[in-house]
This record gives sequence, structure tokens and C-alpha cells, in this order.
Amino acid sequence: MDRNLILLVEDNPDHAALVSRLIQRASSNCEIDIAENGQEMFEKVALKRLPKLILLDINMPGKDGIECLKELRAIKEYTHVPVIMLTTSQANKDISMSYEAGCNAYISKSADFEQMAKSIESIVEFWIDNNQTINQLTR
Repeated sequence: MDRNLILLVEDNPDHAALVSRLIQRASSNCEIDIAENGQEMFEKVALKRLPKLILLDINMPGKDGIECLKELRAIKEYTHVPVIMLTTSQANKDISMSYEAGCNAYISKSADFEQMAKSIESIVEFWIDNNQTINQLTR
């Protein structure tokens, strides 16, 4: 059985490590690929290995997450890959722009460990364990 690939785009190494650990705690059937910025994300996209889910930060050096999402949605193979904005921003402008750019969900990172763990567990349960994607059906 193939492991579910999650692409985590996060410039903060502490946040990336925490989210990775929480994903592994929620499901042992996930493989996590980490990109530290938009450029690295598109290098991984060029490898043509479609993830089942992308977790995308907004506030990153270079291209921000919203710009990355707009470019990502222009790539045919990525129009149906679920993208969740996972960010510290709670600004209405960022939320609105993220949905306009094509995100599937917007989740604010909690400073509280238990709340963050619950959020990641919910993401994995729905988007990995229960959601079916077009990419899954064509494999």
C-alpha cells in the first residue's frame, strides 16, 4: 500500500518539525515532504509526484503562499490537489485572498500545543483518511 504524500510548505523549521511530528502521530501512513519556500515547492512540483494534500504557509520569504497557490492552481495536474493554508495569520484579507486563489481550507496555527494537535489530527482524518481525490482514482 502506498503511503499518502503530504507536501508541507513551511519556512519556519520549528513549525515544520512540529507539524511533521503531529502528522506522524495522527497517521503512520503518511509521507511528509517539506519545502522551505515557494521556489523549493515548485522544484518538488516539477518532479511530477502528486501529493494527496498540500499544507501551505502564507508568510514566507520570496513568494508568499497566496502567490504560490495562484501559480499552483494554473498547473493542470494540481487543480484538484487539496491545499490547506496553515498559517499564523488570522487577517480577513489573507483568508479572503486564500480562498479566491483556490485553497480548500484555511486553518490558523494555534500557539496551544493540544489545540494544534487536534487541528492536525482533524486535517489528517478528513483529508487523508476520508477524502477521495481525482488523482487517487486515476492511479
